[in-house]
Amino acid sequence: MTFIIVTNLQKVMNYSSLIIGFAFALAGIMFALSSPYFVSRLSHKIGAKFTLLSGMVMMVIGSLLLVRISPRMNYFVVLLPAFVIFAKGVSFATSH
Repeated sequence: MTFIIVTNLQKVMNYSSLIIGFAFALAGIMFALSSPYFVSRLSHKIGAKFTLLSGMVMMVIGSLLLVRISPRMNYFVVLLPAFVIFAKGVSFATSH
């Protein structure tokens, strides 16, 4: 999925590699900040099954938001919310 998004942003949207790196860095920062602190405590409090399920649901929602990618899209309207929701879902699904 990452390869397809990066290729689309470079070839169709004419974004530079640096801009794409910054775009993906926000999702990485979101994942790094939420994973060790918030999600691990939440998992111990309410159980791993609920956090895993909610993480998978957030990953699906983030992926479905990427369907709206078009040549005239705005990064802050389409990609950023999808990346943030997907990164939160990955952190919920992998931190136990």
